[in-house]
Amino acid sequence: AEALGMTDLNGGALFNAEFGIKHRGSTVPERSGVALSFCRRLGYYKPYFLTLGLLAGAGIYFGWTVDEAYLTPVMFMTGLCIGGVMPLFMISPALIKSIGPKYAGAAGGIMTTLMLIGAVFIPAIVITPLGGDNYQLIFALSGGCLILMGLCAQLLPEFGPKARRSAAPQPALK
Repeated sequence: AEALGMTDLNGGALFNAEFGIKHRGSTVPERSGVALSFCRRLGYYKPYFLTLGLLAGAGIYFGWTVDEAYLTPVMFMTGLCIGGVMPLFMISPALIKSIGPKYAGAAGGIMTTLMLIGAVFIPAIVITPLGGDNYQLIFALSGGCLILMGLCAQLLPEFGPKARRSAAPQPALK
């Protein structure tokens, strides 16, 4: 609040409003299937994960530093990026050939557990002690986590529709 020249009360109200706007931004792709539809047309998921991870990380960082006039669009864009990645991450175990539908439940449970541990312990044990009262650093580290998520997704095997089609055995010609 102080960085934007506001009282604590006004800053708290602004945070609550912006959280609501970001939440609405993340709800749009999660509820509408936009992300899945876009990735099916693109055919590959890894570039999508990387792009949205980079944009979400930048949005988290710059959402703290931008002028008030740009705060709402930046937060909405950040919500769209986060909301566009999460549903695809949640279905990814079933799409990876070596896991498939047979082990998707167990893999999804492990993945969800690790995501929740990361959502609690990384902010509480790593980001907050490193950032202290420096909100610029806290938001930079938070944005860095989203960028790291996009980079780590590049370690997954490609499981988009075009990758699955090219990996399918081709019928033998007679």
